[in-house]
Amino acid sequence: MTLPLPPWLARSFDSISAANDEDRLTHALLISATPGWGATLLAERVVRLLLDVRDDLELSTNLDFINVGLEERKTLISIEQIRDAIEFLSATSRVGSRRLALIREADKMSIPASQALLKILEEPPADKYIVLVSTHGELLSPTIRSRCQRQVVRRGSPAEVKDFIASQTTDLSEIDDYLEDYGGAPFAALNALQERRLILKAHLAKAARAQAAIPELARDMRELDVDDILMRWQFVTLRLAHNTAHVEPVAVFYDQLSDIRRQFREVPGLDRERQYIRLLIKWQHLLRGHQRLRS
Repeated sequence: MTLPLPPWLARSFDSISAANDEDRLTHALLISATPGWGATLLAERVVRLLLDVRDDLELSTNLDFINVGLEERKTLISIEQIRDAIEFLSATSRVGSRRLALIREADKMSIPASQALLKILEEPPADKYIVLVSTHGELLSPTIRSRCQRQVVRRGSPAEVKDFIASQTTDLSEIDDYLEDYGGAPFAALNALQERRLILKAHLAKAARAQAAIPELARDMRELDVDDILMRWQFVTLRLAHNTAHVEPVAVFYDQLSDIRRQFREVPGLDRERQYIRLLIKWQHLLRGHQRLRS
């Protein structure tokens, strides 16, 4: 049985479905959303719609579908993966009239992979479709973005998020903390709750109170997903910016987090613990300055 989409995804799905019914859907569809709002789930439902399959099991065995994403222990989608997808799309359909490639985390394509994809976007074969999913659209090539029909997933209302979470779990003990950590994103908060991830807001509060605690806190953070940690830290920083009249130092720190996130994507082997210690010390100074200004 296929579960209903939450309202904010259903609205996007209905828009795409209408475009498909009215023959307004182009060969390349880019689905973009803030992380944790369900862009991949929406994309999978769209793929099923376009290939006319009933469920995920049928999709996984469909001979006209290829699923492209990050391989294990890789940080980028390779040119070889995109070439395989292009070769797949160039072949004759085996089941229906359409062939389709889903590219998850499309913003993590390497530069050569992006260049290879661009060639098929510029000269698409008939009845061949590419669905791209991106949660960091700014990292995608502008040329690729311009070749795609775009569907932006709008955030759900607080009431919609609350109802959706209540339909997914009865364990609501820490869900509000996780929602704060993930900027209100329900899928991210539910995953964090299920895995009992570190609640970053509380972790950062410890660093602000005692500099002696910083090395241990940095070691704890070192073992966790670096992009997830830094993204959540940015959400915490945004909340701080909303609660102060002195935004400039907060904005500077936010930009530093963005720079570090980019460096971790681009520089293999960057020392996580050292970078976290530096950031935690800066965070401590930022919060203490904020507290002095409030007193």
